[in-house]
Amino acid sequence: PRAPGRFIRRWYRRVRPCGRCLSAVNLVLCIGISYLARCRRANWSDLNMNLTDLTTEVCTALIRRGITLATAESCTGGLIAAHVTDVPGVSAVFRGGIVCYTNAVKHSAVGVPEELLERCGAVSDEVCRALCEGVRLRLSADLGLSVTGVAGPDPDDRGNPVGLIYVGLSDGTRTEVRTL
Repeated sequence: PRAPGRFIRRWYRRVRPCGRCLSAVNLVLCIGISYLARCRRANWSDLNMNLTDLTTEVCTALIRRGITLATAESCTGGLIAAHVTDVPGVSAVFRGGIVCYTNAVKHSAVGVPEELLERCGAVSDEVCRALCEGVRLRLSADLGLSVTGVAGPDPDDRGNPVGLIYVGLSDGTRTEVRTL
């Protein structure tokens, strides 16, 4: 796998984030998850160390700026929240996380419309967008971060391939979704 710093710089040039909460520092959370997705076949202990350093750096920036965060996770099953809560002092800004592995939980806990889930499927840009916007509102956070995808071992019922992942970040005025 690529070194995280090089990957982040390349990814940032393509994204060109803007807005108060969608600045480069805050969008690093999405980059970290992107890195995880791309390196899932790497040595997990090395990857875990890189993500821990990255998450610490991002959470420290969120704490310094007083920007709150909430997460909605599907295919990662709470991994993002686990990394975030390992950072000392993060309770000042981390509102919480919702693991929404099933469509029923995506609807009831995060507020994703059932019609959207039926029309687009759980692994889609639209649902990822609804997840990050919904968790931000439900947990009263400045930022909502979401991830949904196909973990495998088989494609989903709509034919989406294993490894397809959507990562979203919302700040209330703008929502960015990236496909991996």
